[in-house]
Amino acid sequence: MYIEKLESLISQNKDIFYKELKEVIKPSFDGLDNPSKYTNIVENFVTKSNRKPFARQARLISAASEYISKKNNKSLLISSEMGTGKTQLAINISQLKKFTVNMVLCPPHLVDKWADEIYSVYTEYEHKKIKIIKVNRWEDLIPYTKRDMRKDGIKYYFIISRETAKLGYPKQPAIKISFKQIIKEKMLDGESLMVKQLVKVARCPDCYSVLEEGNSEFIDTSTIPYKCECGAVLRSVDRTVSPKMQTRVSIAEYIKRTWTKGAIDLLIVDEIHECATC
Repeated sequence: MYIEKLESLISQNKDIFYKELKEVIKPSFDGLDNPSKYTNIVENFVTKSNRKPFARQARLISAASEYISKKNNKSLLISSEMGTGKTQLAINISQLKKFTVNMVLCPPHLVDKWADEIYSVYTEYEHKKIKIIKVNRWEDLIPYTKRDMRKDGIKYYFIISRETAKLGYPKQPAIKISFKQIIKEKMLDGESLMVKQLVKVARCPDCYSVLEEGNSEFIDTSTIPYKCECGAVLRSVDRTVSPKMQTRVSIAEYIKRTWTKGAIDLLIVDEIHECATC
């Protein structure tokens, strides 16, 4: 009986395996077989970049650029080890002509790093064609609100700390508290008695449906959802804090309320795995 290692079998028949795998797995990127198809994409980020990507990075940028440019593809996830240049990859992808208004959401300690990286990736000649705005408060976005920035002839990068983006005015549950009488079984001297008891009930102020029940003195409001099933928002400004904090608006809320749909061409989320609970 003849025994051969799997790795030897694959290495000796790699062309056959490659051909068969291509029939089963059809990747959207075929740059290795048809590099001329991606000439324009490569030339675009190479001519604009002061720091040229490595060959492996260039292939990933080309594949990602082609994928994200297709009409029905809304998002793209790049996952790789530390030090592989994910920041530069994202910047090179943003250099596509269609991405004029770019927004970067990153951890607080990386805001300055992102600004420095964008400048270092672009050539000195391209610096006059880009504008970087580090957004600290919602007021920083006022000059760019309800305005077609694509007509300015420059590429915008709005860099926002993800913590700053969420920071807004303190809120508290907007609910209606009432009492409800219930019948509860109670043991007394070994006998079971049915007694009446009042409990606090949190209700929706619009449809009056029950959201949470407590006891006669306490009700836990931490589990109250943000919205009721009827659509009512169950949050209001916390009037117990200072008036200055009551008027603070979160950047994310400001963008959602005032920027038109489609105003942002590309959103880059750094360390997105940390945003699962954001």
